Amino acid sequence: MGGVRYKVAGIWYGQELAGKDYGAGKDAAGTFFWRKSTANCVTHLTESIFQTCARKRKRAVDDGARKAVIRAKTEADGRRACVPETDTLVTVITVCRNSRDVIGKTMDSVLNQTADCFEYLVVDGASADGTVDVAKAYKGLFQARGIKYTVCSEPDQGIYDAMNKGIQLACGKIIGFINAGDWYEKDAVEAVAKEYVRRPFDYFYADVRLVHADGHVAVKHSRAGYFPTSRHWNHPASFVYKGLYQELGGFLCEGIHDDFEFFLRVKKARKNIRVVNRVLANFSMGGISNKKDVTMCFRRIRDRYRAYKRNGYSPFYLLECIAMEAAKLLLG
Repeated sequence: MGGVRYKVAGIWYGQELAGKDYGAGKDAAGTFFWRKSTANCVTHLTESIFQTCARKRKRAVDDGARKAVIRAKTEADGRRACVPETDTLVTVITVCRNSRDVIGKTMDSVLNQTADCFEYLVVDGASADGTVDVAKAYKGLFQARGIKYTVCSEPDQGIYDAMNKGIQLACGKIIGFINAGDWYEKDAVEAVAKEYVRRPFDYFYADVRLVHADGHVAVKHSRAGYFPTSRHWNHPASFVYKGLYQELGGFLCEGIHDDFEFFLRVKKARKNIRVVNRVLANFSMGGISNKKDVTMCFRRIRDRYRAYKRNGYSPFYLLECIAMEAAKLLLG
């Protein structure tokens, strides 16, 4: 076959047949390449599905191994291991040291809760002023209410070390901290328990009432948002699922704002955070976290910014830290 020749879909055509059969050859080529493309797509899709499943299986195995290590480490501690599957829903913890004059108000607020079935732990840092005697005097009152009550006193490495001890001792699924000198609203525990039963959460916080020494009172409202700041977060009205401490670890015992650092860890892990706009706790102003002192001011800026930096936030959050402390110095 002479003359010009054309190759279509792997078939050679002479010039004399091109006009007749070129269209058919073109259609055949289109069908050929469509089938080949479809086959490739199916192959790639199948491989992608298998790879995704393999990654999920590996991640599940890794997560299971990591949680097993955490559980083993917790159980190796000389205290009760964290067992979320318990009949006790809420544990309230008060950490204190040499707080004889103020702890009574805190304990009264816990004793007079409208809820009954919860646990109360007092973790004392080897007080020398009679704080433990005050705490132990409440034992009969709590027992009469059917509230599980424990007082432990031993030296610690600071407030967050004491909080970590309390977490280890707690039997409840949900843990709340109310420090000596602060106090709950009478239905705080009941409100949190109902909220959890209605729809479980990992981290819960609400509004607090700020009480100044001169009697001035203001409400600090909670807010959930993309921009994390302690201006819209309240630790005295926070309650945390105990398993979250197992998963993410406890307080780092590095600075004044370790509680806020843990909150940032929770946000970074994209856990289920619940915010309720009602006052559940009262906070006594004048402590180390709001003391008007230039040296303490710089220390708080350093600790707060370290919490942001540790959790991957922008250096611009340093401005937030400075603004917070400037407001404390100027406005009180």
